Amino acid sequence: MAGEGGIMPMAALAHANNGRFALEFDGEQAYWIVAESGWAVRVEPSRMLETRDWPESVSSAALRLRDHTFSLLQRSASTAQPGWTFHLEKHLPVQPQAFVLDTTRTLTLADLPWLPIALWNVVAVLIALGAAGVWRMREVHRREHTRARIDRFGRLDTFGEMAAGLAHELNQPLTAIITHTRAAERMLDMPAERDSVRRALQTGVAQAKRAAAILDRLRTGVASTQAGKRSAIDTDALMGTLLFLFRDEMARDNIHLVWSNTAPRAQPLGEQVAVEQILYNLIRNARDALAATPRHGTRGEIRVSGSCVGQRYRFSVVDNGPGVPADALPRLFEPFFTTRSGGLGLGLPLCDTLAQRLDGALTLQNLPSGGAEAVLTLPLAEESA
Repeated sequence: MAGEGGIMPMAALAHANNGRFALEFDGEQAYWIVAESGWAVRVEPSRMLETRDWPESVSSAALRLRDHTFSLLQRSASTAQPGWTFHLEKHLPVQPQAFVLDTTRTLTLADLPWLPIALWNVVAVLIALGAAGVWRMREVHRREHTRARIDRFGRLDTFGEMAAGLAHELNQPLTAIITHTRAAERMLDMPAERDSVRRALQTGVAQAKRAAAILDRLRTGVASTQAGKRSAIDTDALMGTLLFLFRDEMARDNIHLVWSNTAPRAQPLGEQVAVEQILYNLIRNARDALAATPRHGTRGEIRVSGSCVGQRYRFSVVDNGPGVPADALPRLFEPFFTTRSGGLGLGLPLCDTLAQRLDGALTLQNLPSGGAEAVLTLPLAEESA
């Protein structure tokens, strides 16, 4: 018996009689599958598929059966577009035809699934933007919360400093009122309305004394206010908070704010919020000085550093601004004295008061190389001493 396209070899039929199926190769392009019943099929793999039935990206295909290889497709790969060439091998263990299919495929940019890739990229970008927005909102909220905490503390101490300044300024005129009123009282001993005038003057004296007592009590209360609980301060963490607070406005004003700590193991002893408030004001003053000065393309710089000097911890705030006018230096810590238009003149007096309450010291000087330096020194915590 014969299949289509040729005569079945008798050797294949003999092999089939010893098993269910037998294979016999017929040249380079075909083979026989022979059943023990005598039926046979001649298979030509190259005629199974037309060239047009293969995807354009497949440049070659071959079928391996035992030690024979049948070429199914062979065409030149397109060189018009760059791509990636893959060699694929697929085992098809179907008895008695245990095939191995070898193909070569070239993928170009046009073959990539651009629509799903674009959709996934859009989704990824939206997720990233959403996450960045949430992170930004949280960062702004945290910055505003920290700034509000410092501002609340600053407002309380500013009020105290203002009260002390008012008491100082009003004490002299009140003293003069008392002195002159008493003198007038002593001279009134003959006019007809002497008693009425005397009572009026006595009332004025009493009210002036009362006002002086109120202001004196207010000043005494402010001066005797005790600082909060003192503890060892982590200077890197404290400055990290301040760098965070000033980051946006420094970038907006093209000012470089840096922190360096040459004594990372040393910790000053003080009240965290008070020290934070002092440094906040010093950095703010330096920033205001730089922002108000034309720099002609040069970048403003504020360098904050920490170091140990003996048994004291030293904060230094240095800027490359114009410095402080020489005639203003001796008066910088006076209440209501300011070199800035619109300023109240209470920031540095407040910082000086806070530093003294913490057994510290605050100084400010011009540098020979230009700019100004503010120095805050505090005692070291016992574990750092």
